[in-house]
Amino acid sequence: MRIPTQLRVSLKATHNRRPAGAFLVGLALLVITFVTPKLRAQQFDQLVYFNGPNGNNPGGKLAMDAVGNIYGTTFYGGRYGDFGPGTVYKVSHNGSRWVLTSLYDFSGHSDGGNPWGGIVFGSDGALYGTTSTGGLYGEGVVFKLQPQPTRCATALCYWDETVLYNFTGGDDGGAPQGAVVFDSAGNLYGTTLSGGQGSNGVVYELSPAQGSWNINVLYRFMGGSDGQYPEDGVVMDRSGNLYGSTFLGGADSVGTVYELTQGASAWTETVLHSFAGGNDGEYPTVPVVDPSGNVFGATTEEGANRDGTVFELQPTGSGGFSYSIIYQFNSLATAPCDAECGFILDSAGNLYSAGGGGMNGGGTIFELSPSNGSWNLTVLWDLTEQESDEPSSRLIFDAQGNLYGTTEYGGPGNDGNVWQLTP
Repeated sequence: MRIPTQLRVSLKATHNRRPAGAFLVGLALLVITFVTPKLRAQQFDQLVYFNGPNGNNPGGKLAMDAVGNIYGTTFYGGRYGDFGPGTVYKVSHNGSRWVLTSLYDFSGHSDGGNPWGGIVFGSDGALYGTTSTGGLYGEGVVFKLQPQPTRCATALCYWDETVLYNFTGGDDGGAPQGAVVFDSAGNLYGTTLSGGQGSNGVVYELSPAQGSWNINVLYRFMGGSDGQYPEDGVVMDRSGNLYGSTFLGGADSVGTVYELTQGASAWTETVLHSFAGGNDGEYPTVPVVDPSGNVFGATTEEGANRDGTVFELQPTGSGGFSYSIIYQFNSLATAPCDAECGFILDSAGNLYSAGGGGMNGGGTIFELSPSNGSWNLTVLWDLTEQESDEPSSRLIFDAQGNLYGTTEYGGPGNDGNVWQLTP
């Protein structure tokens, strides 16, 4: 697991997702399946390998353009060595093979370093993301990448980076790690792991204004029942409400799922669920919201089998949400989620993700499907440690229904790869 070297020592356990101690508090469970998952026939291909100079430890959110090129970030690697401060890359078709191209190598200085959350496209066609370190104050940046304005005549054509904001580690936050998200007006939203009130993290908005970007901190976590360390970014529903998770905090200090809603003059945080560390799990990952406003997510530990859970929060119609567990992970049969485990949805409402472990030790790619009031898990592919190890990104679909993702390790140099799973 990656650990940012410049973050406070007290926060390093956050990224390992394995702090000691748990609260074994019982909770009534709804609609749980305990079946051994079946394995569906698929074709798995490793598209490209990382080798250090072209990146090391890929992860975070992937992006895809209209012609099927894949974009992402690596936490380490680049021109400054195998453990340099990271890269932004592109994977594209060239005839019958896939080609990995470096778009930008971070220096770890004013341009930022160690991108953790991945990349997204803006409406202008540029790529946007965050780095967890570097910048003017060493607390990370929000950046924009776009192709050079004139045709590049060299073999290696890097994109131009613009730093939109430098975090100070103070009231504005520090160490942004999650992916960013845009609203319809072009405002950008994200979270920081630290900074803010008591260095418990913030949710922020960046708004374009006459060639620059202005920051507005929407919420500063207090580190108590409201949550602590929102490391995975936020997602937005159709009404513009924001949802996220905190790794710690809440009633039992093992994480929360929260909602931020905009009022006339300020944003209000509501804790939708505070994890108890028992059968409901602990240490949640980034949630996803379906078109009906249902919120889905996973926890990385505890639960009935102590391997984590999958949960759903359904709107009640009166402004609240009802919480239920829809799946209990069991490492003997299915891979539990880890820190990078985040779901995506298809048009039929099925959930897809990848986790560590599995029958072959390298992790699994899996689908959760609703069926007659319960949820069934299907293992789409069981990874081996030799081919790919430790899935590390939010998955994406192409127009043909193929799935793409990354592994943190694996490949000839054990620096990770980008893979494709074909139905």
